[in-house]
Parts: sequence; C-alpha cells; structure tokens
Amino acid sequence: MLDGLYVFTATGYGSVDPGPAQPAAIVELIRFNGDGTVDVPGGRVSVNGTIFPTGGTGTYTTPTPVDKGCEATLTFPLGPILYMFIPPDAKTLQMMLINPNNVFQGPATKVSN
Repeated sequence: MLDGLYVFTATGYGSVDPGPAQPAAIVELIRFNGDGTVDVPGGRVSVNGTIFPTGGTGTYTTPTPVDKGCEATLTFPLGPILYMFIPPDAKTLQMMLINPNNVFQGPATKVSN
C-alpha cells in the first residue's frame, strides 16, 4: 500500500457539474495512509479561472505488491475518480481523472513519509 505525502499537480479540461468541460488545473497535497485511505489536507483547483479549495478523504485500491509497479483507482466521496499508475519506486505517480467529460492528468510526487 502507498504511504506518504504527495503533491498532485494536473491540468486539462474538467466538469464540476453536468455542464460542459472547462479548462482546469489543480495543486494539492494527498496523504496516502498505507491502509487504502487518503487525506487531502489542502490545495486549490481552478475551473475556468475560478479558484476552489480542495480537501477531504478518499480510498484507493492497489494490487500487491506495489514494488513491481501497478495500477490503482483513487475514489473520493464527492465524485472524482482517478486512475493511478504506480511505478516500482512509488516516488512519482501518474494520475488521470476518469470521470465522464474530463481530460485531466498529471503527476503526484512524494515529498515525505
């Protein structure tokens, strides 16, 4: 399981409601707790130039062992679902939003344990 604090940065086009996709970017902290849960202590997302705070909790699933490189899904209760590719060293995850009407991707880089 993943364990540590990561900085997630991503850009693309996303939709926060049933409306059309808008230009979007995010910078946030994600703490992987080593037990299949995550906490987002903070960050910001910009959707078409309007800034919103980020935060909350989520869950993720990974096959074991992570040290071979694998794929996972990160899910938040308010709807965002992200595909994650986890390389063998788990230092920089590649993540992309897989909700409908979204094209949004970027890295999550480990900054501490």
